[in-house]
Amino acid sequence: MIAMAAILASGCASLPNHRTPADIPPPPLQLIAAGTLELPRNCELRDGVVYRTDSVVKSDGRVADIQPEPALACLQAALSAWVNSFQYSPPGETVPTVIDWMAVSARRGD
Repeated sequence: MIAMAAILASGCASLPNHRTPADIPPPPLQLIAAGTLELPRNCELRDGVVYRTDSVVKSDGRVADIQPEPALACLQAALSAWVNSFQYSPPGETVPTVIDWMAVSARRGD
């Protein structure tokens, strides 16, 4: 039993260290915090429709220039406030970004 444990331990110790290859760049944006999307009760959305919001992540990780695509005013305001709550790890340069959001609802079967 002890010999088997020693063989397993030595096998694990001899495995090469798997690191990310140097030629693969890190993801350009890393979201580190986000608030909650708050939709007003009277905001009538259609399920399955993608609502897009463009913005820019500044070099310090804050979001600016938030521009939701045409939609109901209540949804544009909610998406703008939500995207404005995002905080990214500072990318060191300005990065244009897009957030797509879709409402999905389900009903329980009888």
